[in-house]
Amino acid sequence: MKQTATPSLEDRHVLITGASQGIGLEVARLVLDAGARVTLLARNGERL
Repeated sequence: MKQTATPSLEDRHVLITGASQGIGLEVARLVLDAGARVTLLARNGERL
């Protein structure tokens, strides 16, 4: 799979649902690495 550069998300706030596992968890990691402030939502809060 080809990797592309992640744009800067500094000064952005991102809301991610389903963030405790799977795609939501990976998206959360990517946007955090890109500099965003992140709010995470999940059905199982213990897994966050």
